[in-house]
Amino acid sequence: KNKKTGDDEFFVTKEDIETNIKPGNNIVFLETKNAGFASNVTSILASLIQEENKEEEKEKIDIILVTTNNNSAFEDNEVSNEHLSKLQFHFATTSKTYNESDNNSFVKKYKSIYNITPDKSAVKGFDLTMDVVLRLVSSEDLYASVNKAPLTEYVENKFAYKKKLFGGYYNDTVYLVKYDDL
Repeated sequence: KNKKTGDDEFFVTKEDIETNIKPGNNIVFLETKNAGFASNVTSILASLIQEENKEEEKEKIDIILVTTNNNSAFEDNEVSNEHLSKLQFHFATTSKTYNESDNNSFVKKYKSIYNITPDKSAVKGFDLTMDVVLRLVSSEDLYASVNKAPLTEYVENKFAYKKKLFGGYYNDTVYLVKYDDL
């Protein structure tokens, strides 16, 4: 924040961050929707990571970057994927990206029919349909299936339904993912 106007300022200096980073393991939470700010912070944080060097009397500094709101700011071209990977960027997501080397039968069949890899909507539709169909054939009804199969997982999505206080159900699952070696 600007001390005079109170407006948000979307930059920090290396010195602003450096004073709060200690030798050893550091976990930094970054909550922003501004790509420039995310780029600024991730660049500085990545530059502060260092290996231990006894000859130069440098202690190891490791930094893990975490957000509770992974949004388009972190996916912007301004933000370096190399920095995010170096920082082992962690975030929660309702779906994961499947690995094409997983040899998934749905993905293979989709590619053979449409000659393209399925997008997120197609995969979500498959996962949801598969979940409902398997719940219906394995239980008397969908409500009973929630107790019989409390957690199911498919290509990109998993489902664990919880009952709402005033009726209905909601999916209560997330994946905790991280960037690792790009």
